[in-house]
Amino acid sequence: MGPGNVTTLELEKSSDYVRFIEKDFDFILASIRKLFVSPTEYTQASNMFIITPKPVHTPISASSRPLLKTDPDEIIAKKIRMVAKYLDILVSRRIMNFRAIDYSTMQYAMFILMKDIRGAEPKILEDKLISNLSKEKEEIGSQKNFALTKMNRKNIQYLLARITDYVELQSGSPSSHFVDYTSGEGTKKFEVEHVWANHYDQHSHEFDQISDFEGYRNRFGAFSFSRSPLMQVSMIFLTKKSGSITRRRIFLRGPFTR
Repeated sequence: MGPGNVTTLELEKSSDYVRFIEKDFDFILASIRKLFVSPTEYTQASNMFIITPKPVHTPISASSRPLLKTDPDEIIAKKIRMVAKYLDILVSRRIMNFRAIDYSTMQYAMFILMKDIRGAEPKILEDKLISNLSKEKEEIGSQKNFALTKMNRKNIQYLLARITDYVELQSGSPSSHFVDYTSGEGTKKFEVEHVWANHYDQHSHEFDQISDFEGYRNRFGAFSFSRSPLMQVSMIFLTKKSGSITRRRIFLRGPFTR
């Protein structure tokens, strides 16, 4: 531990180290536990924790950095919410501009952030977080053609979950389903589905090239959630023009959202 950290943590004698382990650690652990809530306890309004499509370097450590032992519970909750919202905005911006959010890319930025906000009071913390966001070159909407690729399906799911959850809550839904949209398993798992079927012939009057159709079909606004798996059903169709009978496989989708 460097001399700067020793001074910052007030570790000058043996009793200080005992205090650091027995009291300071307990405070940090108790504060971190506030971030671990069950899905039924999560609400978008509380915004007390963040789920990202990929692990962001030490988001829990970042949320605990501004906390002070002298902070009352409401200030602790406020600081945690502020950092969680900052991370949410940062991750969303990077995703929508095709920028990486993996450990190797984010570790230095997160280290600088944690160092900068250590022990910050709410107003100072707010100013620092806003300042950091203002330094980002890209914003949400900077990339006009944000779309599905081979590598970003989980990112699409994360953003779609954020937007869907917000719209539902604003429309009167009694509870948040953000965790369901991002963390479901088995039959309760939500899948990201195209709104348009992959049949260019049905849209050839709208697009001159199949590549244009595929580009628009994969854009972010052309997706929704489906909980039930797609059911493939073979049905017999009578082709009017030729009078012949053909067999075509169609997809019956389960109900969208819940």
